[in-house]
Amino acid sequence: MSADGIAAESRALRQALGRFRNRHAWLQHPEGRRWEQRLEQLLATVRRFEAPDTAAPAPLHVAHWNILHGAAYDDVLAVLQRDPHLAGAGLLSLNEVDLGLARSGNRDVAFDLARALHMHAVWAPLFLELDGGHLTPEPVRRAAQREALFGLAVLSRYPLGRARRIELESPRDHLFDVERKAGAFIALVVEVRAAQPFTFVVTHLDVHGAPETRLRQLRTVLEAIPEGATILCGDLNTTTFRRGAWLRTAATLATLALWPRRMLDRRLHRPEEPPLRPREPLFTELAAHGFDYSAFNTRDASLDLRLRDTYEYHVLPRFVRALARGLFRHVERRTAHRLDWIVARGFDVDPAHPPYTGSRWMRGTRPASDHAPIACGLRWRDRVV
Repeated sequence: MSADGIAAESRALRQALGRFRNRHAWLQHPEGRRWEQRLEQLLATVRRFEAPDTAAPAPLHVAHWNILHGAAYDDVLAVLQRDPHLAGAGLLSLNEVDLGLARSGNRDVAFDLARALHMHAVWAPLFLELDGGHLTPEPVRRAAQREALFGLAVLSRYPLGRARRIELESPRDHLFDVERKAGAFIALVVEVRAAQPFTFVVTHLDVHGAPETRLRQLRTVLEAIPEGATILCGDLNTTTFRRGAWLRTAATLATLALWPRRMLDRRLHRPEEPPLRPREPLFTELAAHGFDYSAFNTRDASLDLRLRDTYEYHVLPRFVRALARGLFRHVERRTAHRLDWIVARGFDVDPAHPPYTGSRWMRGTRPASDHAPIACGLRWRDRVV
């Protein structure tokens, strides 16, 4: 589908689906199933960009970043060009990458970055944003939107082969009814045609449910990829907490507010613990499939909690938010998660480029994103497990 065709179909579907306040009502409409099929066709799009002057580097240097839509595009680009731990990365995976949304200047964020960095790129959508993006300020939300799609991207200095989009279990009703987006969480699986070809995967797992949900999502990814050398990157949302019901929310707030700081930091930065029954069981699944995660990551925070970014905060009555303001500030000061990961099978760490977490880029008065970029150098093993 051409760029103009994607934009036209996006506008038509936003007009059709945007009038329904919940997904059930949409699907019960006489045209509901047909709209669902059209949405599936739109979201099945995997777009490619071929850079004309890309040279594949000899050392394998991988970076990953959840760039918060690319809303601070100039800052994101500057970090990727100037941070010595990120600049020149041969492979870059990105989460939360807008295509044609006013909050990011109606840019083609993935391909604009690819052009600026002289890299090939593949991009695939997760969601069609019906109202310009969840928690987007009203003036921006009501501005003209073009494609209004939100996705994942892989940028590469190596030639890229086949690319596949894999849909994952998703809270579709919540996404549509509360966040006003239609679609599903996905993984993007790409063949990298390096001197020794391998599989590269970027994914973004569910933050709305529980660790068991993320485990099932990851299993779907692992079952869909070939054996052999593989690198998997993404915001795995390894919060260690369950969401969805008010009792769960209350229990989470109590933990964040009351646990001793040292215990809390260990829980949030080491979600694969305790070893025999990890709070995030997806790490056990990764290990069972031959993936290493400990070698390729620091344990620095990759997200500072901002309660205003959670839907639970916004459904509270204003007077409750006012009364609890002190508690919320206390919780935010104590809470920093390790959510973003590089994991690999068939690779070791390159000592020349040890694991890196750029936590400073998510902090300060004008952060480039709410997540930190992460990076690591890798080298092939002689034999792949």
